[in-house]
Amino acid sequence: MVANYETKIDQLSIQSNLSMYQSYRTDNLSNWTWTNTFGYNLYKGIGLGFELGLRQNKQEALNNALMTNPNADFNTVTNKLQSYWLLGMSYSF
Repeated sequence: MVANYETKIDQLSIQSNLSMYQSYRTDNLSNWTWTNTFGYNLYKGIGLGFELGLRQNKQEALNNALMTNPNADFNTVTNKLQSYWLLGMSYSF
């Protein structure tokens, strides 16, 4: 399942994307990712951008846990919320 939203208000552009996978076998195989991007046009195509991403994926958590504990399984791994952010300059033409 995917949902996208995009809008522009004066010099500010906003994009949001939510993607989800729901397994029909078990919730351990399900995951979701949500990213939000904000861009602001400063001068003649030069702008600033900010992106925030959130993700939850129990399979990735298990793969990381198996590196340090070969006996880890879906029942023992904690599925912490993953996040990242980016800040940078952009140029559009």
